[in-house]
Amino acid sequence: MSFPGFASSASTGNLVDEARQQAKLLEEAMAVVKAQSYFMKRCFEGHALMDGLKHCSTMLSELRTSLLAPKHYYELYMAVFDSLQHLSHYLHETHLPGQSAMYSPRQLADLYELVQYAGNIIPRLYLMITVGAVYMATKETPVKVVLRDMMEMSRGVQHPLRGLFLRHYLSSVTKDYLPDSDRTAVMESIQFVIMNFTEMNKLWVRMQYSGGFRDSQKRDADRLDLRILVGTPLVRLSQLESVDMEIYKDVILPRIAEQVVNCRDRIAQEYLMEVVVQVFGDGHHLQTIEELLQCVIRLRPDVKVIVIVKNLAERLQKFVMEGGGATKKIRAKSRQATVEEGHESSGGQSQQDPSNQPNGDTETTANHNVQAEVRDEVDEATQKLQNTSISAKSPEDQEGSEKTSEDATGRSESNQVDHVDEREYEEETIAQRATKLFAKFWRNAKLICEARVDMPLSDVADLLLSLMDMSLITDPDGWEQLDNIWSFCQTRVDATPDSIKAVPGSLHKLEELLIKPLQNRNHVNILLGNDWDAIKGYRGLLSSLPHSQRRSVSVKIIECIIVNDIDLNVPEQVMSIVDLCSVLIRDAPDQPISVVRPEDGQSEFESSGKWGDDEDFALEQGMVAKLTHHIRSEDTDTHFYLLSSARKVLAEGGGRRMKYTFPALVHQCTRIAHRYKPELEEPETRRKVMALYGFIQQLIATLYSHSQTYAMCLKLYLMAAQSSNNLGIEDVTYEFFVQAFTVYEDSISESKAQFMAISLLVGTLQTCRVFDDENYDTITKKCALHASKLLKRGDQCRAVTLCSHLFWQTSYGSERAAIAAATSQQSQSKPQNGDEAIQQDSNESLNSRCPIKLQRDPKRVLECLQKALRIADSCVGQGLICQLFLEILDRYIYFFELQNPSITPKYLNGLINIIITNLQKLNPDDVPQSTIEQVHRHLRSTLEVIEARKRRGPQPVDYTPVDTSWMFTS
Repeated sequence: MSFPGFASSASTGNLVDEARQQAKLLEEAMAVVKAQSYFMKRCFEGHALMDGLKHCSTMLSELRTSLLAPKHYYELYMAVFDSLQHLSHYLHETHLPGQSAMYSPRQLADLYELVQYAGNIIPRLYLMITVGAVYMATKETPVKVVLRDMMEMSRGVQHPLRGLFLRHYLSSVTKDYLPDSDRTAVMESIQFVIMNFTEMNKLWVRMQYSGGFRDSQKRDADRLDLRILVGTPLVRLSQLESVDMEIYKDVILPRIAEQVVNCRDRIAQEYLMEVVVQVFGDGHHLQTIEELLQCVIRLRPDVKVIVIVKNLAERLQKFVMEGGGATKKIRAKSRQATVEEGHESSGGQSQQDPSNQPNGDTETTANHNVQAEVRDEVDEATQKLQNTSISAKSPEDQEGSEKTSEDATGRSESNQVDHVDEREYEEETIAQRATKLFAKFWRNAKLICEARVDMPLSDVADLLLSLMDMSLITDPDGWEQLDNIWSFCQTRVDATPDSIKAVPGSLHKLEELLIKPLQNRNHVNILLGNDWDAIKGYRGLLSSLPHSQRRSVSVKIIECIIVNDIDLNVPEQVMSIVDLCSVLIRDAPDQPISVVRPEDGQSEFESSGKWGDDEDFALEQGMVAKLTHHIRSEDTDTHFYLLSSARKVLAEGGGRRMKYTFPALVHQCTRIAHRYKPELEEPETRRKVMALYGFIQQLIATLYSHSQTYAMCLKLYLMAAQSSNNLGIEDVTYEFFVQAFTVYEDSISESKAQFMAISLLVGTLQTCRVFDDENYDTITKKCALHASKLLKRGDQCRAVTLCSHLFWQTSYGSERAAIAAATSQQSQSKPQNGDEAIQQDSNESLNSRCPIKLQRDPKRVLECLQKALRIADSCVGQGLICQLFLEILDRYIYFFELQNPSITPKYLNGLINIIITNLQKLNPDDVPQSTIEQVHRHLRSTLEVIEARKRRGPQPVDYTPVDTSWMFTS
């Protein structure tokens, strides 16, 4: 029997032992390298060249090992590389013309032949390449002959790891001697670099097949660690100054593309295509975009081409929009670019091209520069590789890092030789070039998607998002290109099984495809237009999404309308937004089925297995309610017609949605009614107003019958009553109050809700001025009756106290200015404002001269307050009784301030004495101490206010008779 825990422990132990063994092997090899390097340098100091070569050969023999992992082999390689620079430096000093030259340059040819007799092939080839690089600087033999000879000899090492490092060394030491003076010379360099790249790529791919299947992940990680070596030749190609557009298009790109396609390796194809995109100039890519994308189409099916295409699209759209490609040729600057993860610069220092004819005193300086540049580049690469974990990295991680790179290899046209037909290009505008660029990408993107029928929907959406970004940047107001993208995506979505379509990442990107263009106000207007063919692709893709995604997109559409403050002022726009956002307005066939949990009554979505989120639903319907406020028109009749059309659609959503949307419609209708006020005397206008209030009545009645929002319906009836009161239509106002009382009597039964309803009724009635005495008396009596029938004594007392305000209406807002103006015309004394001017005479005298009719009955006010006192006195609990008495005292003081003739200091003193008597009866054993303290503070604060009024004087009322002595004795 095997135990997983033991197996895991054994595996961990093996890894630790292997790491220790690797460290030991590397330490032993490094010791040999250091020792032989020391002896070699001592020999060179004594000009014992042959002895130095023997020590160098012994040192190079350490590179023959097959026991080191790639990471440790790289460290060993760098140590050897550093030591070989001493040999190269010594050969430069002693064989090239200069002050310290000891040998003839021709003797390098003999030395070049001599080192090829080394016993082992690894030392032999490293020595040959080192000497050959110096030999090329003498120009004694054509460079192409030496290059060809070293290339052919390098074929002798076919071990993937050792051969890859050998060819990297060949590329590094020869890069500054590659012919680049004219077209003929550069062709030789191109041939050499591409041949070296081809062989390096073959060795790199072979690493995948050297070992058992169980080690495949480790091999993937090793290959990713070594990818910089394979990309180096492509960097060399991009640095050749004599490479023009014709050479790149006819020679370089086809050869590279052929090698990339033929290697049939996923890691190699992904990485090398990304290298091509990064290291060559945007001007080159712009002229060869068709060829490059055709190469992408031919890659393996499992290659993630989306990263390649996205990076290429981002670079070229930026290049074109900045006006790239329409200028004269610019001399290329040599760039150091690495092609490892992130594509950061592997040799940050700018490099100087050595002279093709080094001579005299400048030779040593030039050679030092060459060695320093090579050393800096390789040292930088080594540091990066040492920091890279040898653990396996998934291709997705690699793609992510490449995707977020800063393209440090440079994108500007000034870093490349862009040989473009300037006469043709300069005649084109930026918009024309951008349109052509999008057309090329769009054509090939469709071919890529069609060729890869198994491409994940998320990748397809990601690719289309890149094209959409390009379209929005190159042609911000263009719609046709966007609709083509949506139509193509809809076709792909319809062909995708639901199980694959439901992947969260895919759905999120599909949402983004529909949401991103809405940032442009013009695009939102097109969506709301009456050209249904223009938005066919958008509507089709939206309808292909699952229910939850359609909800998200619909909310975003409404948000854009609200943020941009777009008016829906024609019926076609209203119908268009209803069609696009129908998933929010009415039930959909594919929406989750809502069921009720018997234990707590909550909702559950059976199809998803998740509980329904009422908060999200409320937010969505809140957005729909906000949308109704954008259904508006300058023409009042048209506005009313649009709202009636919206009502028919919103009614299909059922009571669950009506409670959010219908109140907004009622509010809109009351605003329309106010617009009719200047012309209300005309019969036709009055007929329209009556029809409008009939429509409001239907809205509230429908809401009342389809939802259980009874309190909301009562509020809406009162809001409509206020609206009709402002227009002076008594019959309509009275009818709305009747409906409000009906809702109260039939549907509001909870005690707290009843008290709140009475408060709303009193507050609304107190502001109504349209009623005659009979109707007002009927309604106020009804309200007072309901107040006295509340279940709880405390609620009864407070409600009856509130009803006292019904019999002493007060002015508000603009009424006060009108009253003050009327009073000032009839009074010789100093004008007083609002209620103070009114309260000087009797109620009949006031109404005879005031333009605002206020209902006032002082006796009824006193009756309500006294009834409230009797109800409070019948309550149980001294603490509650004291609190109610104090609240009633506040009302007495309020009406005393308003100079109600029935409220005199006698009543204030009597109530204060009653409160003080009850305070003395409070027992801490029966009443919480906090309540006792609260009552004392309330009474003290009230008496302090009265005392302050006394000190102020008898204006407008005299508080002198009121007894406040308790506050000084307590």
